[in-house]
Amino acid sequence: MTNKWAPEEGQLERVTAKIVERHAEDEIFTGVCSKNGCWDVCLLKGHVGKDGKVNAVETDNSIHPNCGREDEYCDFDDFVKGMYQKRACTRGRLIRSDVESPTRITQPMRRVGPKGPGATFEPISWDEALDEIARMYSETREKYGPLSVYCDGMMGKSWDPWGSWLPGGSVACWGEDSYESTNFADDIMYGHSADWIDQVDGIAEVQTFFDSKLMILFGLDTANNFTERTYYQLLAKEKGIPIIYIDPRFSWTAQAIATQWIPIKPGTDIALIFAMTYVLIEEDLVDHEFIEKFVEPEGYRKYVDMIMGNEPEWYCQGMASMEEPKTPEWAEQICGIPAETIRELARLYGKTSQEGPVYIRMIWAATRAIYGKDTARAFNVLQTICGNFGKKGCAGNGTGFGRRKGTHAPYSLMYVANGTGPYGETICMEAEAYNKAVLLHPKMEAGEITKEEYCYEIGCSATGPMPNIHMICDIPSNRNLAAGWYGVNERLEALKQVDYFVYMHWNLKNATCCYADIVLPQTSSSMESPWNSLVYNLSLCNGINPGTHNHFILGDGRSKAPENTRYTWWIVKEIAVRLGIADEFCPNIKDMDNDELEEYIIKDASRIAYEAWCGYSPNAKNAPSWEEFMAQDEQIFRWPMDDYFVYGMDHIQNGKPFNTRSGKIEYYNEFIADHDMRKAKIGASQRQLGCNDIKALPFYRKSPQGMQSPRTKQFPLYMITPHSPYRQHTAFDHSDWVRDEHRASIWLSVADAKSRGIKDGDPVRVHSDCGEVQVTAYVTSRVTPGVTVLPFGRWYEPNGIKTELMPDGIDTRGDCNFLISDDHYGDVKGSILCNALVQVEKLAPAALIANASQFIQGGE
Repeated sequence: MTNKWAPEEGQLERVTAKIVERHAEDEIFTGVCSKNGCWDVCLLKGHVGKDGKVNAVETDNSIHPNCGREDEYCDFDDFVKGMYQKRACTRGRLIRSDVESPTRITQPMRRVGPKGPGATFEPISWDEALDEIARMYSETREKYGPLSVYCDGMMGKSWDPWGSWLPGGSVACWGEDSYESTNFADDIMYGHSADWIDQVDGIAEVQTFFDSKLMILFGLDTANNFTERTYYQLLAKEKGIPIIYIDPRFSWTAQAIATQWIPIKPGTDIALIFAMTYVLIEEDLVDHEFIEKFVEPEGYRKYVDMIMGNEPEWYCQGMASMEEPKTPEWAEQICGIPAETIRELARLYGKTSQEGPVYIRMIWAATRAIYGKDTARAFNVLQTICGNFGKKGCAGNGTGFGRRKGTHAPYSLMYVANGTGPYGETICMEAEAYNKAVLLHPKMEAGEITKEEYCYEIGCSATGPMPNIHMICDIPSNRNLAAGWYGVNERLEALKQVDYFVYMHWNLKNATCCYADIVLPQTSSSMESPWNSLVYNLSLCNGINPGTHNHFILGDGRSKAPENTRYTWWIVKEIAVRLGIADEFCPNIKDMDNDELEEYIIKDASRIAYEAWCGYSPNAKNAPSWEEFMAQDEQIFRWPMDDYFVYGMDHIQNGKPFNTRSGKIEYYNEFIADHDMRKAKIGASQRQLGCNDIKALPFYRKSPQGMQSPRTKQFPLYMITPHSPYRQHTAFDHSDWVRDEHRASIWLSVADAKSRGIKDGDPVRVHSDCGEVQVTAYVTSRVTPGVTVLPFGRWYEPNGIKTELMPDGIDTRGDCNFLISDDHYGDVKGSILCNALVQVEKLAPAALIANASQFIQGGE
């Protein structure tokens, strides 16, 4: 039988010859995917044509060349030693679409009309833009105080490059990054809040797969979010390692990777975890030797009491959920998984753990919910109670990963500027609470709320200075404020109310641009400049893999950038010059132009990074000198790893005490038990949690945004917001290359669609109590009833209809964060929220209004 899809005789050879001829005279440079999310740091090789622009991108072929399945051609030990290709996924290759986008920002622009959709801009020179930014920065600080300029930030640091060099310092920010819930759980159980990166070892996830006896994935959609690891999980599956996948969706991972898929009601993972723990204790499947050696005994006893439903005196009064046994039958009513399935899963986990390590991992999204920190804490218990911690074959700390001590890369700031200045960072506030800081400050001044209430809402101490934000300067981070975080309407209102907003980005379709006073163009970090970032350190932008540390790739973008775009560091140092702090802040580069600075980065800063890596990496043996490295055909060096490391190995195998009060893993936290968490300051950044609704033990409670909430009478569907395989967070939603690969739809189960009279492809209105969007319906059996899916990362595209819910226009692209409230309901401040209760209704076609043909006008 003839295969109609097979190529004709000689067709592949003709196509190959045509491609080779097309790129015969290309110059090829090495770069890395510096996108935040997977941290795989894959190789990108850009082809630069005669016009100086990138015309093609290929990925790693520097080892096992031309092998599609490396395992068919090489020794399996190569994988364990880290000797495998770093092949970029769709997202990494899409960086080129940023460079070639027809709506790319190519020159500085000043807004000349009102803020908001349809804003008009005029082109201005770089001198005009930088002079104005520096003047407004200085005038704002002089008029409203040094804490009046917000520059975004995360993980206890501000991304304001200049403030700490000026009297009064700058605003330090905590929270609102991917690991806030999991970091919190790790801080209070393993004890590395002060300097977490030096309290852990590291993790090389690909290697650890093959030493596990079983893999249990709580929502870890590898095939969608961590595509490089998909190949290796499939290899593990082929070697007989079972993979259990728990998710409300029948995702690509459930379909292609998992041995078994277990659907669950979203937001109820903690009930399943508690019930599994109950079975492990009841049937004596816990690792007593591990617990006795590494777990604080009094906290373990209290945790067992809570799980088994004992009634000791120390229980907090009124916490009924702590008093009932966490049986599988109890959990079934909450999470929807049959009790017998829960029992068998717990038995499989416990018995397999007695035979060898189990890789059990939870995706961060499962903790990005109201009360999500309790889920992260409970999951750490489930992992450690069976001894699956600090051993090869395990999954780091369950919900995240670490790096090997001593091998974290020095920040790029060190080689270009002098880091934090003498005035430091004066206060600490929740990073993405800028909207509340702006909108609530007038209410505090008017006496409508107290200072304590204001500080509670923004996550800063009420006993010290407070922010009074009148300027937002989002140059270092260029994050999409109109799509990246929950409560978008409130955030856009804050952007409209601040006196001045400076924004830097690549693309005019990003709706955040519409609210800026000045918009600056930027060169591409991977295609047009070397590690063009203040945020990412050299380990990302020069390609030191965070896990294995056995290869170094030079990030050397050589594509010709548009004439009026500039390198980030050039922009930062030019503003420093105008602020009069360049002699102290950046003496080595203060007089360089854009091209000279880029050359300096390649010749000096990248060399220093390379030599530092060679010095501290245990796997950089026999590395060539910098001159030899640069003389290679490709600027990539890798070396076989002697061994690999997992998170916690230093503690478990080498006996290093945990940085806790007891020196052991603590299930029960005495600090929380002894303090009012509305007032207590924790961690190196002295942040406040802004609530008193967190207990010394994790415990279950019904979420006001959960499937058991009374609010389901009005909003009966639980919306989850997974990432798209064609976007990296919000990046690339503008790209015509993949924009139509998936419809801009919302997933509905067959049952939920039928009850609403909705068919596949019908236009629908999706709304919550804080926003609404109009999209089409994707009716599918791949999602459980009561759950709906609106993928994260779509850019705001309003129509002409303005409502009370949507004052700037109803979104027609499907920006899920319009539907997620900024109300934490007494939960810990700083938690990313990625779910909400919504209603979906069929929409008459006449109610749809086409988008404006041009979202932003002018600027060319």
